[in-house]
Amino acid sequence: MGAGVACVIALVSPTSAVPQQADDVRYLQAAGVLVMPFDTTSGRVSFAIVSRTGNGTGGPLLQTHWVFYAADCRHLADVFVGLTDLDTVVVDPTRLQGQTQTVNPSVNHPQGPTVDLSGERGVVIVTALGTSGQVLPQIVGGWTIADPGTGASFGGDAIGISADGTLPDPTLLAGGIRIPTFDPTALTNSQVILIGLESDGGELHPITRASAALGGAHVCCAASVTDNLEVSTSIPDVCFDCVGFAAFTPALASAGETALLPDGVRSRPPASCDSRPVARRAAATRRHSSARATPSSSWWSCTASRSVGSASL
Repeated sequence: MGAGVACVIALVSPTSAVPQQADDVRYLQAAGVLVMPFDTTSGRVSFAIVSRTGNGTGGPLLQTHWVFYAADCRHLADVFVGLTDLDTVVVDPTRLQGQTQTVNPSVNHPQGPTVDLSGERGVVIVTALGTSGQVLPQIVGGWTIADPGTGASFGGDAIGISADGTLPDPTLLAGGIRIPTFDPTALTNSQVILIGLESDGGELHPITRASAALGGAHVCCAASVTDNLEVSTSIPDVCFDCVGFAAFTPALASAGETALLPDGVRSRPPASCDSRPVARRAAATRRHSSARATPSSSWWSCTASRSVGSASL
């Protein structure tokens, strides 16, 4: 069994900037399993887009299995969406429905009931399946979370967590990743989303098992912030169940929402962040964890501690 952590970070400031691409072997290549957050709480609007790569020569229909989990680990829904060669589908969690296609005539055919996930937030895991049920690295995608009330929107590439349905080697991120940020005091909106994943021989899914050693949490991350004077400050561990949603600072947190930076912690722009590996020995079973980050302008770093050896973000 393997375990991992996916990290999605989005920031909005009064000024624009071009975020740097985090180093990941599956951001720019087709994957077999895509991971994306969604959030339809408090009037937010979410969309996920998945495209099938190909050479335009046709071939059998590719089945994509979409499974939606809530942040508290509830299984919300799952549907199958068929994709023809070079096909693209846009999915709205509030109007979720399975679908298949015919080539001649070229028509989309809805399948099953329509599911409305309004008021939910969490993660969708999309797996591309061949005719024999094997995972095929033939899909790419992206996601958007928009807040019409503030006019802000976050988005990025889907995290291509796996080519064949297994979790990648955690040593990929053995050195840690530094991600630049805007000045936290200049931010007008922010969202940090953490997703715990594991593999037990079937399709990848969230880490649904609570850990007594982590105080009942499913995953905990060690975190720190480093300012532009290279002064690093350790901040409290970030613990969550299946998916963690947090604001960047307390001033940006909505009612009942947590913040990564505690009161009194300041970071000078442009700040960057780093983390160091931490480890915990799991009873009876060796588990490896890894970290993933979407392209972002983020200062934050996390190291999953639900593992024997972990890689820092």
